[in-house]
Amino acid sequence: MSFVQRSPTRVSPTTRQLLGQAQSDPDLPEIPPTESSLERKLDTWMNKQTIFMSKLSDDIAEVKLQNLEIQKTNQKIENKIQCLSTKYDNIKSKILSMEKERQTINDHIVDVNKNVEDIKNYSHSAVFELRNVPNTENESLSNLNEMVLNLAKCLDFDLKVEEIRDIYRLPGKPDSKRPIVVELTTVIKKNSLLASAKSINRSRQATEKLNSELIRATGDKVPIYVDEHLYASTKKLYYSAREFAKSNNFKFCWTKRGRILLRKDEEAKVFTIKSEECLKQIPI
Repeated sequence: MSFVQRSPTRVSPTTRQLLGQAQSDPDLPEIPPTESSLERKLDTWMNKQTIFMSKLSDDIAEVKLQNLEIQKTNQKIENKIQCLSTKYDNIKSKILSMEKERQTINDHIVDVNKNVEDIKNYSHSAVFELRNVPNTENESLSNLNEMVLNLAKCLDFDLKVEEIRDIYRLPGKPDSKRPIVVELTTVIKKNSLLASAKSINRSRQATEKLNSELIRATGDKVPIYVDEHLYASTKKLYYSAREFAKSNNFKFCWTKRGRILLRKDEEAKVFTIKSEECLKQIPI
């Protein structure tokens, strides 16, 4: 049997051009990938996911570790704060205890000082002062005695020179009118003289009250004052009491045997002033 050999089919240029356009046209459907290609792509994706998840897991583990370290650090800080708070409370408690103890000691010191003042005042309970008396040049003990005796005469008070146990001027500036301190032989005599001086001053006009001319002191005529002799701390408290009396309309503020007394009026209660704190406790 004989075979007839065919010649290759000839494609015209136009047909060839049409076929080329068909192969390059994007609107035409792509050829689906094969099963092996999909497996490769899936394996690749799975590998990437595994690497990603592994890295994410490592990062999470690191964050957890850091968080644990932070928690430990915070716990240490809380423990230190608690320790400091406890120490602070202990120190505060000690300070409060020391403040109470200090106040107790201060109160005790005030009481002791007051007792010392009372003892001093009691030991000088027969002593009084003449204040604002002008100084005499070359003043002697005899001059001072004479002024006190002249004071007794103008008060119509019986006083002998023998009843003056001691007399002197307090130290101070030479040109100042330093108080004259007079100690009598008895407290009764001193109290009687002070009462007479107050009575005379209350009954006379301002110009006729006790003055330097009446006791024949040298210099210009000036008012003189007869008061109990008080120590410095008591004098300071007495001044505060007088200021309190003026500010709060208290009619009476006086001293008796070294004690400071306050009274609102004739019917009111008498207050004994032992310290500045006493003034704060008086009802106004």
